Amino acid sequence: MPRGFTPIETNRIKIALLDAGQEMLPHSGVRKTTVQSLARAARISTGEFYAFFPSKEALFFQVYERLESQLKSRFIRLVTDTPVTGLEDLKRAVIALLLSDDMQNLVNLVKSEELDYLLRGLAPEQLDQHLQSDRQYLAEAIKLLQSTCTVEADVDLILAYLQAVFILCYEKRMIGAQFERVLESFVHGMLLDCCRF
Repeated sequence: MPRGFTPIETNRIKIALLDAGQEMLPHSGVRKTTVQSLARAARISTGEFYAFFPSKEALFFQVYERLESQLKSRFIRLVTDTPVTGLEDLKRAVIALLLSDDMQNLVNLVKSEELDYLLRGLAPEQLDQHLQSDRQYLAEAIKLLQSTCTVEADVDLILAYLQAVFILCYEKRMIGAQFERVLESFVHGMLLDCCRF
C-alpha cells in the first residue's frame, strides 16, 4: 500500500488513475499522455503517482488488461448462455465476441504503433505473466467448452491466431464493407486449424 494513504484511499486513487488512463489513451495515446495529467486527474501529485505505478506504461498496460478481462468475461457468458455443441456454435460465439462493443473498445484503445511503444516500456516478466494468464484463461475456456462438446485445442496456436485477429479487427476500416465476411472466414479457418471436434 502506498505510504500516506489509507487502504480505501489507495483503492480509490488506483481506480481513478486507471479510469483517467482509459479516458486519455484514445485521445492522446501512450506517448503524449503525461504522468502529470494522469496524476492531476486522480488528484495526486506527480511523485505520488509512482507509489501506484512504476511508469505510465505499466498503468496503460493495466488499462489494457482490464478491457481484455471484460472481453474474456463476455466470451464466457456467450458460451454459457448458449451452450456450444460444435464448430458452428463456437464460430458464432467467437464472431459475436469479435464484433462486440467490448472488442471495439479494446481495439480502439490502442493504435498499433502505440501498442509497440507500450510493450517496449514493460518489464519482460510483466509481459510473460500476461501471456501466462492468457494461456490459463484459454485452458479454462476450453475446459468449459468440453462440458458441452468434444473439443481439443492447441492453446499456443490459438494465442497466435488471437494476435492476428486483433490486427484484423484493428484494420476493419481498411478492409471495408467485406470485413464481416473476411472475419467469418478467418475465424472458421482458425477454429478448423486449432480445434478438433
